[in-house]
Amino acid sequence: MGALERITITLPKEMLAEIKRAIEAGEFIDTSEAIRAALRHWRRARTAVTLNDEELRRLLAEGEAALKRLRANYAAPPRTIGSVDIESSSRTRLFSKS
Repeated sequence: MGALERITITLPKEMLAEIKRAIEAGEFIDTSEAIRAALRHWRRARTAVTLNDEELRRLLAEGEAALKRLRANYAAPPRTIGSVDIESSSRTRLFSKS
């Protein structure tokens, strides 16, 4: 995280009460941790908004390509032994015995 610097901030009573409730609930250790989490969230939100259409299209294409690769890698293999289709031969034997 780097060097820390102490600052003083002024918050409305409602915001401070919300932070205190989160600390009491065990969500954060102290007010500093809660404020750092809020700033990280704010930073991520600002970054998401700054993506332009071209970047979003590129990211979408990357995601679609990755999904296609995953589907290809994890597709169910054919159920065969040698050149015999297990399911077809099983059905043939099952129905020919009647």
